[in-house]
Amino acid sequence: VLFRSAANALALILFLPWVPNMIKQLTRGQGLGWLPKSSLYTFNDTIWQFFSFTDGRKLFQPIYWVVPILVLMVMVYLIIKDKSKQRYTIMLVSFTLLPVLLAIAASLVRPVYHERYFVFSAIGVCIVLALFVGQLYIKHRVLACMAAVIIILVQLVGLRNVNAQANHKMSEVAGRINSGFMVGDSIVSGELYTYFDGSYYNSTGSTILLYTGSGRPNGYGESGLIFDKGVYLDSYNELTSKRVWVLGKTGQHSYFDNVPSNWKLLESYSAGYSAVRLYQIQ
Repeated sequence: VLFRSAANALALILFLPWVPNMIKQLTRGQGLGWLPKSSLYTFNDTIWQFFSFTDGRKLFQPIYWVVPILVLMVMVYLIIKDKSKQRYTIMLVSFTLLPVLLAIAASLVRPVYHERYFVFSAIGVCIVLALFVGQLYIKHRVLACMAAVIIILVQLVGLRNVNAQANHKMSEVAGRINSGFMVGDSIVSGELYTYFDGSYYNSTGSTILLYTGSGRPNGYGESGLIFDKGVYLDSYNELTSKRVWVLGKTGQHSYFDNVPSNWKLLESYSAGYSAVRLYQIQ
């Protein structure tokens, strides 16, 4: 016990230098404007996203409410039944549930919660259910097998929905850039989302720049990953290359509208909701 307490105290001490940065993130971060604030439905929506990757509110309402409640009851049941000295079940449930609940609570004030940032919790829920099915199998084998089949079927529906809804197709758009890129070309992303996505598929050897004509990110949140990388482009007039690939999303956007008048459009290519336009500077 003494060794464990000392280890926990050491972990806390090592964590303390990060506390000032955490406070700055909480006080200066503006949240994620594209996310809604949490509501009474957020936790239920999360459970359904974890398993079926669909809008659970479209389901029969009793089912929508009962399934998340059953998941919580399973967690409580496992904790009560765990008579081991280590009580690992409590650790598992805490790992699975606490981060989600804390983020949902924080999002009541400043929207930061999105279930895709908590994939580890989805894994935790699966482990919890697996433990429950294993314990149920000891005394009720048929019931346990039925529960396992239902869980797997729901997850298979989720896998199908993931594949059906994955429509950004940045790999195709970036592939067009990779195949048509010439030495000396510049690649500019119109927004942060396509910057990260495009950078992953970029194999040209040229660094993608981020167009910040509407204002630079503040360096908090996801923009902290590139704040000191020197990739910001405040104006298209700063470019000296002869050809420019402008990467973004389909539809009308300011980063396409703000292209200088002396840029001639050579090519436009889109797939899914990703798009790129190739310009020649005259």
